[in-house]
Amino acid sequence: MTRTEVDPTTTLRELQEFCQRVLPGVLRRISQWKGIPPHRLQDWQDDLQQELYLDVLEHAEANRALGRRDRHQRWMRLVQRLVYEHTRWHQRRQPFVGEPCAGERGAERVDVTLPEFVALSNGRVNIAATARRARTARRSLREQFDRLAAQLGWDRERELFWVARAAEALTGLAADLLRQDPRLHLLEPCTRQPAPQRRVQRLRRLARRFPVHPSTRAVRSALRPWQRHRAPDHVPPRLLLEQATGLLPAWAPAWAWLFEACCLAGDLRAAARAVRRLHRLTRHPRRAALLARARLLDLRGRRAAAAALLTRAARRTRPDRRIERVLATITAHS
Repeated sequence: MTRTEVDPTTTLRELQEFCQRVLPGVLRRISQWKGIPPHRLQDWQDDLQQELYLDVLEHAEANRALGRRDRHQRWMRLVQRLVYEHTRWHQRRQPFVGEPCAGERGAERVDVTLPEFVALSNGRVNIAATARRARTARRSLREQFDRLAAQLGWDRERELFWVARAAEALTGLAADLLRQDPRLHLLEPCTRQPAPQRRVQRLRRLARRFPVHPSTRAVRSALRPWQRHRAPDHVPPRLLLEQATGLLPAWAPAWAWLFEACCLAGDLRAAARAVRRLHRLTRHPRRAALLARARLLDLRGRRAAAAALLTRAARRTRPDRRIERVLATITAHS
């Protein structure tokens, strides 16, 4: 029997019963086992049910060939895999700046009447010539453009969101490049392998997000190399991190990786500046800042001061294996 000849009506009725009676218990067990908040699984329940129905329709023959018990096991395995994918996606897209929601924008519309444009050969608008033709000031014309951009969905809130994404992508690429350097020693090995090419593709997509505007000049300048057909063969990680910290000064991971890049380059003065900026952040990783300060003292030849700093920290805080490991290494070599 061909796939189109299979009637999935019986299996769909059984799946409906499964979603009503079995699926809630499966989600409760996954919540307890994986430590996922129950309200998050409830938010995903409609999506999970939709995926189950799609599985029944797309793999009708495979489902009909199984017994009732085997079908339920197949659906439970599918739910577990979908919950895992949803969890990974939710963790990856946690933004530094909350993503703006179009529904939160005011309902008020701004009426914008734009003059006839004077275009350049590359298709962009010649602001000066357009303003002269319309007999208005360039500042006034730009304000009209800004109001129209906000009306169409590009405002300061959305701009900050995408600038944060660009800073995170630059930091991720620099971190991958640094992790490929054999001189870098991490206290704990990272489970995910460096993937610079994926980072480059991400930067290339982000570069198309920003319109030509004075407020986006800095981020467009940082992303311009990735707009070319061929990505740069070698970009110093330190340059990428300096661009990231310039775009998003409150992004702690960028300062932490910039410290590592400066240490590898032997620029202890710049490394000290990175540590100070990291320490001044309202939300900074205290343990990372502490270990960076101790490492900086060690690189400056003040090993006893580094050991004393870590000893005081170990007494004030709860036991930390990384601090104890670094302290033991410094003490053994002193």
